[in-house]
Amino acid sequence: MTLDFDDHLARESDDFLTAVLAADPAARVPGCPDWDADDLLWHLAEVQHFWAYVIRTRPAPPKDYADPERPADRAGIEAFYRAASADLRAQLAEAGDEEEAWTWHDSIHTVGFIRRRQAHEALIHRVDAEQAAGLPSVLDPALASDGAVECIEWMYAGAPDWGTYVPTGERIALEIVDIDARPVIGLGRFSGTDPKSGEERDDEDLELVSASSTEPADAVVHGTAADLDLWLWHRGPLDALTVTGDAAVFGRLSTILGQPVN
Repeated sequence: MTLDFDDHLARESDDFLTAVLAADPAARVPGCPDWDADDLLWHLAEVQHFWAYVIRTRPAPPKDYADPERPADRAGIEAFYRAASADLRAQLAEAGDEEEAWTWHDSIHTVGFIRRRQAHEALIHRVDAEQAAGLPSVLDPALASDGAVECIEWMYAGAPDWGTYVPTGERIALEIVDIDARPVIGLGRFSGTDPKSGEERDDEDLELVSASSTEPADAVVHGTAADLDLWLWHRGPLDALTVTGDAAVFGRLSTILGQPVN
C-alpha cells in the first residue's frame, strides 16, 4: 500500500494543533512526563522548523542552523508552529523522495526518509496532545501499520557502524488484525566498543526481518495497527494486545523495547 505522507503530515499536524490548544497549557503529557502541553507544542514547532531548514538547504548538513528562541506565551508558540509547519509542507512539496538530504541516520540520507519520519512524528505527538487534553485518539490503520514498521526499523533497529549485530534466530511477529500486514522482528546481539565512551557493549538487539511475512514465529503479538503502533511508542498499554507463543522470547523483546523513545 502506497501512503501519501504529505497528506498525512498535513492532517496530523493540523489535528495536533487542535488537540494541543484544547489542553490546559500546564497539562502534563503522559508520553513525555517532563513536558506540559506548551512544551509539546514548542517541541513539534522546533522539529518542523528544523526539518524545513534541512529540506530547504539540502543536501548540506545543518551546521549553520540556528536554534529558534521560544516565544514567551502560547500565542507566540502557536504562531511559530503555524509558520514552521507551513514551511515544512511547502519544502517537502517541492522535493522528490530520492533527492539527497541530511538525516541523523548512519546510511539513509534522502528526502523520502524525512517525509515518512515527519508524518509519524506528527502522528505520535498528536496522540500526545490528545492524551494531555483528555481526548480520544483515532489512528488511520494504514498509517499506524506503517508506523509500527517504521518504529521498529528506525527507532529500535539499525546498529551503529562501530559495532556488529549478530542474529540469534528468534522471531516475533506482529499480527495486525485490521490491515493485511504481519511485520516480523528478529532478535540478536549487538557488540562493539563505543568510540565516544570507550565502553564495551554486548546488548540484546533486534532487526526488522520483514515488513510483512507469513514465516513461522516463536511469539506473536496480536492487535490493531493503532494499538501496536502506540504500544511500540510507549503511548498505549500491552493490555490492549494479545501475546501468544514463547514467553521468554517475548520477554527479551520487551526488554529491548524498554528503552525510551520520543
